[in-house]
Amino acid sequence: MAKTDYLQMDLGGPFKEFRLYSSRFQGSKRRVMPWLMEGIQNHLQPGQRVLDAYTGSGLVTYALTSKGYEVTSSDQLLSSLMTVQAMSGESRDLEPSELSDALAFASANGSATKLSSIYAGIFFPQEELIWLDRMSQFIQNLPKDAQPRAFWALFQSALAKRPYNLFHRSNLDMRTREVSRSFGNKATWEKPFPDHFAKFLAEASTHALNSSRVETFHGDPLNIKASNFEMVYLDPPYINGRGQTTPYFDYYGFLDLLINPSLIERINHEKANKPLEPVEGGWHTPDAALETLEKLMLNFPSAKIGLSYRSDGQPSMDTLIGLMQNKREKVTTYMKPLKYALSTKVDAEEILLVAE
Repeated sequence: MAKTDYLQMDLGGPFKEFRLYSSRFQGSKRRVMPWLMEGIQNHLQPGQRVLDAYTGSGLVTYALTSKGYEVTSSDQLLSSLMTVQAMSGESRDLEPSELSDALAFASANGSATKLSSIYAGIFFPQEELIWLDRMSQFIQNLPKDAQPRAFWALFQSALAKRPYNLFHRSNLDMRTREVSRSFGNKATWEKPFPDHFAKFLAEASTHALNSSRVETFHGDPLNIKASNFEMVYLDPPYINGRGQTTPYFDYYGFLDLLINPSLIERINHEKANKPLEPVEGGWHTPDAALETLEKLMLNFPSAKIGLSYRSDGQPSMDTLIGLMQNKREKVTTYMKPLKYALSTKVDAEEILLVAE
């Protein structure tokens, strides 16, 4: 089935496979993608230009690109943008000789970097950590057009071997302790890295769009010079009812280190999982979120603003709508109940606000 048929597929097909292991690619956004895309497309004409700010998983960029839109993706995490480049933007497969050389280099006895000593005993057994470290070194020296899919396969391989598919805890013992298990994760955790890596490379090759209509921007979207975007789509970090924001640098900062080892200087050694210190953004408190939303609406005065959020988050939906109504003539509200697996109750509602 073609990649662009996913709206009728309830996110089966390509999304089910290549988004399998990163929890940032799961959750409510994945479940509501057909509904979300229908809402976004109600306010766009074919081929128009969209800024996907806070791109995160890259799933919205992938969906928009597959529908023929021109997309600029921005994020503070390098790994998010590498995912966009791998799955939506222009990239290529590894040549057979490159793959063979990569696997030989990663598996050979040889020098690793500081990464292997800093994270010893935290996320992976030492031999696996050194394999990751050396494969990262090899990919960094590949031609630029070959790096995105190789890094994406490396990310997915690392996430597949992590409990909860995250790097938010120093919980290697959860994987290695000898206990009776009633779930199938153990087989995935113990599958060798070379097998995971080859598998995900094949999936990237199968599902990548390889579009020339995708650009990426690393940093705060407020630093993007105003351009002819028809829509600025915002999927910012969620701030829950207690005012706590989603700590994506805790969750995925380790992947950025695989791309750029110089980020070691930003590691917080006070925490057990040694996360990267987050780049201060505009969505760390409810007040900062409102200030940032207002600045974005002023920074892109002619663009429609699409904001994806949850009804139980902060700032409240009414507050967000009120601000958007002050800056645009009309705000359209879309809402969809969120119900999680194995739960009979509706936990909240996914909301999409479009100001124009």
